[in-house]
Amino acid sequence: AIKILMHGNDKKSLLFLGEPGTGKTHGVAAETEKLFNEGNHIPILIQARDIPADYMWKDIIISSLGLSSDWSEDEIWQALSSLSNRKRFCAVNSDAQMCILPKTIIIVDGVDESSLHQKWIQRIQETNVVVQKYPQIRFCFTSRPYVVKPDVDYARVIKIGASGDSPTYKLFSRYAKAYNIDITNVGWLKYALTTPLSLKLFCDIN
Repeated sequence: AIKILMHGNDKKSLLFLGEPGTGKTHGVAAETEKLFNEGNHIPILIQARDIPADYMWKDIIISSLGLSSDWSEDEIWQALSSLSNRKRFCAVNSDAQMCILPKTIIIVDGVDESSLHQKWIQRIQETNVVVQKYPQIRFCFTSRPYVVKPDVDYARVIKIGASGDSPTYKLFSRYAKAYNIDITNVGWLKYALTTPLSLKLFCDIN
């Protein structure tokens, strides 16, 4: 879904909702690293719990990037848009010419871990104005479901099932191989571990 956001024209923020252990933090961390390594887009990963309640978007970005407090909010969005423009390039694949328009994506993880959830709901709503004015900027958030009312219209909500975005049993063999765990004659474990977190903990212990 993040890939669709970065390559498409959908300007609504992404909001991933999932229970603990469904891989939200791991997923956005991995996607941030991937985007950073690919070099096409500019990811900024922020932990919601680290942001004071009275911070506005200006303060959040200044704090996260270590900028001078002299920057105005408009100057920050303009600078991030300019940085995206500098990374613009065209790549040609074997079938057709494909133009990639780089974007800056601000990923906020763990809205539910912040002490004032309603503040973050307001911030998510504010992103719609930011993206309309600065189309090269995108936003993504993760949270547990209880923070958000059903049928919100200010973000594109993606609900992550109890086993994550991929059934845990499909990940079992790859995890076992990566952790060098002998799983001979214990195939039943593949179905006993029901969340990515439980699978990771099993691999860490063994």
